[in-house]
Amino acid sequence: MNLQTDGTYDKVYGDVGPGTNKFRQYWAEFNLDLGGANLVYIPAFRTWTSSALNYSRVPAIGLAVDQDISTPKDEFMTHELRLASQQGGKLKWQIGALYYQNDLRSIVKATDGYSGALLYNSDVAKKTTAAGVFGEATYALADTTRLNAGLRYDYTKVAVDQTYTANLNLCCGGPLGSTTYGYPEILQTQTLSGQEGKRTYRNVTYKVRLEHDLSPRNLLYALTSSGFSPGDLSVTTGRTGAPTAVEFKTETLTSYEVGSKNRFFGNRLQVNGSAFYYVYGGYQVGNINISDIIGLTAFTAISAPARAYGGEPGNLLPANAARSHRNKLELHQGVFRRQARTSGSRQHQDLRLLFFAQGHSERHPLPDSGQLRSRHRPVGWVEHHAAWRCSVPEQLLLGPTQAEPGGRRAGRRAHGIAIRRGRYRNMAVAR
Repeated sequence: MNLQTDGTYDKVYGDVGPGTNKFRQYWAEFNLDLGGANLVYIPAFRTWTSSALNYSRVPAIGLAVDQDISTPKDEFMTHELRLASQQGGKLKWQIGALYYQNDLRSIVKATDGYSGALLYNSDVAKKTTAAGVFGEATYALADTTRLNAGLRYDYTKVAVDQTYTANLNLCCGGPLGSTTYGYPEILQTQTLSGQEGKRTYRNVTYKVRLEHDLSPRNLLYALTSSGFSPGDLSVTTGRTGAPTAVEFKTETLTSYEVGSKNRFFGNRLQVNGSAFYYVYGGYQVGNINISDIIGLTAFTAISAPARAYGGEPGNLLPANAARSHRNKLELHQGVFRRQARTSGSRQHQDLRLLFFAQGHSERHPLPDSGQLRSRHRPVGWVEHHAAWRCSVPEQLLLGPTQAEPGGRRAGRRAHGIAIRRGRYRNMAVAR
């Protein structure tokens, strides 16, 4: 898909390269009744390997890129330990600790599709370790009112060992689309290792939820929680074509939500609704091409505050004990704001999104479902989704930094932007 000057997209069809993904996952759950409390330990281990060959073609300018991407090693190991109170009583609590480790090796080699000249080659070995502790409690203020609060602390360490090679002769060799493009190769290599490739992040997140029963089948709730995504570090092609390091700071998220959950007609009809407001701190995008040279992609990262808000009305109508259908209509509106400072004055750019989503899913009970468990609880059904339809009218409001000469504003359209819900580590639990 290529963006045209009139705001539309031109479809370009090309070859699809082969690719394989393989993964294995092992986990266990141990439960111990201590009398006044329950102790739970959950270890898990997952392996992932992949390889793919991607072809990118833009015939209008003679651009052709072949990417050989492989992940020979991507291993995850987690340990979670929880101590929780028994059911019953006004106060319910749990405390716990967790450990996470990811050992990754990733290799990406890009060559020109016509000449075969090297564009760049990246070989990354990255190890991420994280440890956290948390506590959560629910207290019954009254028979129909409950307050839930939680706090969590996380420590994350990222160690990157990367070798990145770029071809500096992409602007001065043969033209794009020729067999001499990128030749003779002038290669420059940059490494990132040791203390230079290490970063540590410390984050505190919280959750507070108040809920009230209007009746045994009607619930109102209000929730606020925070989350984060740790930063990262990588080497990529810079604006001059030489390798350069790009760092991602920690992204943060604070969410606010109010809603209601209801059942009617003897539990045959369930109607839920909620409204949410998300505040992103340092919403980051890393695929911004800042190169002035046609055919040279030089990426950087931008960080901007952002807001997203919307509502989710939904309903669940069980047809019978053996099968249930779920139809859902969602309304979302999001605002992403990018700010820039020029000559001491602050300017901004807003992207507003309003979209509806409608879908259908079904749940089918499993025989002897008590013998099958997911990572945290028994599995009682298999669920599949079908025919999600989405209509997204968009409007991009451009600030002064995006105005064309003479003050005329440029009109553009943006597609494929999604509000990433649930991406952050936080105190939120399934409602």
